[in-house]
Amino acid sequence: MKSIKLFSTFTLIATFVGIGVQVSAATYDGPLDANSSVTAEITIPPVDPGNPEIPPVDPGEPEPPIDPGEMNPDRGDGLSIRYVSSLDFGSAEFSTQAQRLTAKPDSGIDEELEEQEFENMVTVEDIRGERDGWTLTVRQATEFMNGSVMSINPHVVENDFGVTTASGSLIVNTEDEVFAQADNQEADAGVISMGMGNVTLDVPARAGVGAYETTLMWNLTNGPE
Repeated sequence: MKSIKLFSTFTLIATFVGIGVQVSAATYDGPLDANSSVTAEITIPPVDPGNPEIPPVDPGEPEPPIDPGEMNPDRGDGLSIRYVSSLDFGSAEFSTQAQRLTAKPDSGIDEELEEQEFENMVTVEDIRGERDGWTLTVRQATEFMNGSVMSINPHVVENDFGVTTASGSLIVNTEDEVFAQADNQEADAGVISMGMGNVTLDVPARAGVGAYETTLMWNLTNGPE
């Protein structure tokens, strides 16, 4: 079972290009029978910097920025995490009461070189010839803040890729939690973005002053859970 990891502080069908054909020698079984081989290859298309193929979370909404930020350069065998947002909860003053912080939207540069905000999201590409589904999990590398609770709300629009997300609010802790999965042996190949929805951090009362940080570890495994 292959596993793809990515660390982070609508629907678009991938375009197949680069078909190369190699002609092999034929074999002959007597005067009346012959066997000729047939070969073909479909390669992973290169990323166009002007069109990174990161689709929006919802095709009915405006496109995300042309350049959403650094994408995963490793395409693997056609199954990969193409992009994932980092989360920033900003700052809050010390309080004797519990507080809830909300992550800021992601942002990138559009065609007019202006900054544009969009929903925090994760994008998966599956353009393998033989697709057996996949499972995407997420966890904190270390506890973010003692007593705090981080929640995300995964969602995906109706799609032809066999992709579904966890239902309801997903609490992210130091154990792997399933964010989304695909049972797509018969589904289309392509690239899909899934939204994180409202991402919140419940901070306990009297949380100590200081800067807090952790890393979300995203793990993509071939095959449904």
